[in-house]
Amino acid sequence: MNRKVIAFIAAVVLLIAAFMVDAYKAPLEAANQKNITLTFLTWQTPLRDQYEAAFQKYSKLHANVKIQFSAIPTDQYPQALQIRVASGDAPDLIQLWPGLQAVVPYAKSGLLADLSHEPWVKDLYDGPKQAVSYNGKVYAYPLETSVIGVIYNKKIFADLKLEVPRTWEDFLKVCQKIKEAGKVPIAMPAKTAWCPQFLPIYTLNGNLVYSKYPHFDDALMAGKATFARSEYKRALEMFMELNDKGYYGADPLGITIEQAEQMMVKGDAAMTVNGSWTVAELQLIDPQYPAGMFPVPAPVGYQTTIPVGQGSCYGIYYKSKNLAETKKLLKFLTEESVYNSFSKYSVALSPSKKIKTDTPAAITDKMAPAMEKASYQFTNQTWAPGIQDAWQKNFQALLSKTVSIDAVIKEMDEVAVKCVQRFKESK
Repeated sequence: MNRKVIAFIAAVVLLIAAFMVDAYKAPLEAANQKNITLTFLTWQTPLRDQYEAAFQKYSKLHANVKIQFSAIPTDQYPQALQIRVASGDAPDLIQLWPGLQAVVPYAKSGLLADLSHEPWVKDLYDGPKQAVSYNGKVYAYPLETSVIGVIYNKKIFADLKLEVPRTWEDFLKVCQKIKEAGKVPIAMPAKTAWCPQFLPIYTLNGNLVYSKYPHFDDALMAGKATFARSEYKRALEMFMELNDKGYYGADPLGITIEQAEQMMVKGDAAMTVNGSWTVAELQLIDPQYPAGMFPVPAPVGYQTTIPVGQGSCYGIYYKSKNLAETKKLLKFLTEESVYNSFSKYSVALSPSKKIKTDTPAAITDKMAPAMEKASYQFTNQTWAPGIQDAWQKNFQALLSKTVSIDAVIKEMDEVAVKCVQRFKESK
């Protein structure tokens, strides 16, 4: 038998052997691909149908994976989650509130898996990323990114030939022209306690403090920073300058959020400073309302920095028996088509540079590019409980002229020390 024939026979034998190994291996691998059940806990009861559809789609792609999820009413959720974690029955995938509301305490207690090396992390905007981080590590995927800025009436701006201001100095000029036209420049619903804070705390301080010192809140919580040793005072002075010039109208303390929205819709006021959700609220009152939104601009020499907040986020239990598969599920939920099947029920922006949402152009046109340049996390998600409540009361006191700016700063530093200490003792 010549060598060519021998070589041919040897090749055939090897091919048959390889085929037999593969034929044996295939059913073995199929048998080893055991059925997996992943668990998910959420408070989003109105989105039950959307979750069922998404999970069915995932199970079609991964036939061996079944997903069980429970939707618990919001008011019962924190306690229900704590009970499941304490009993060793924590869900694999968990919906959480961001920052100090849930992510930080759970991460600090070692209950969340470190997701810092997941492929989607590099695409997160700074503000959303901060909301789900602790000690430099990422522990959740942020959802429902809301922004705070100036909601304005495009028609009034067009009628008065006004351009969207790019600096604080230009913003003051716009306010003056609106006032001279007989309209209220800024609808300030100071009777609703939580509304005034959006201008001084969120937007003005975003520009003055967080643009240059992005980790100010971490330092405040660590006792290494104070309101007095920052530009918080200047922000309060700017807030009161608008009041003293009459840009909030005659009686901001007599205006509720509902009244402010009516002022906007009727064309009595040209602007208000609030969250992106306000655009949807105005257009519910009047579907034809010509809404636009732009950042509160920074003074010359400062970076306009957008305050962003997450409505919720997805975290993974660190002791999940199916950690790798849960990470795959989380990655699936962050794919653009899947993410948008949920985001269409809100007016939130995308937390990621890779995801484009159907958020109204009134919000995205000017806010999204600004957010991409510089953003930071809502302070209520980074402060110890109690600090924000004290600030809210002081804004009303400032507008009523019953307290000075210096007195407010002094009191708030004292409040911060007590609240931080109480928060640390409770953990």
